[in-house]
This record gives sequence, C-alpha cells and structure tokens, in this order.
Amino acid sequence: MILLDSNAFYWFVTGQDEFGKRARSLIANSPKVYVSALSVLELSIKQQLAKLPKLDFSRAIVDSDLMELPLQVSDLSSVNDFSTLDRHDPIDRALLSQARANRLVLMTSDRKLLGLSFNWVVNVRE
Repeated sequence: MILLDSNAFYWFVTGQDEFGKRARSLIANSPKVYVSALSVLELSIKQQLAKLPKLDFSRAIVDSDLMELPLQVSDLSSVNDFSTLDRHDPIDRALLSQARANRLVLMTSDRKLLGLSFNWVVNVRE
C-alpha cells in the first residue's frame, strides 16, 4: 500500500505527468493508495499563500479513488528517529514517520527523503 506525499498527491489529482513508469505500476498494483491529512494541510496553506490554484482536496480524493489517512499521535512516534532531517520540512518528516508507522510505501520526489535509502521510500519520477 502506498502513501503519496503532498507533491505526488497534487500531481495525481491534477493529472500532471510527473509519475515515472515504476511509480505508475506501483500505484496500479496497490490495493490502496493513501493521502495523509498532513498533505491536505500543507497544500491548503500553499493555496492560502496563492502558490497553488484553488482545489477541493476532499472532492479530489474521492474523485481519484484515493483513501484518506487520518493523522494519529502514534503515527508521529518515530519522527525523531530521522536525525539527519532535523532541519528539514516538518511535514515531510511527519509523512515519513506516518508511512513507517502504517507500513506504507512513501512515494515522493523529495531528494532528502529519497537520500535516506529506505526501501519503502520510492521516487515518484521513476
């Protein structure tokens, strides 16, 4: 099962062709593809700052057959385990922790997260 990071979710629901062949295959063969409440928060803030056009994320999740992944306190239990990310975006760190806690593959384009070389963090562009 897959958790899309914020960029991957946005690209997915807006039909942008940023997904690589492997990423498309993983999504097509996954029984469930999730979007975190954290991603909706991050993208909503970007909309508020006029960095993204208006989009109803709740509707986009339903229309795209994605699953909502609510944020639980237990999802954040490992956020401090990633010491090399101390100065990295806190939402990305939380998404990483949430994916780990829920045993999900995190699909991202974030070089820092990909650089961790976890087999459960995959490049959306590959």
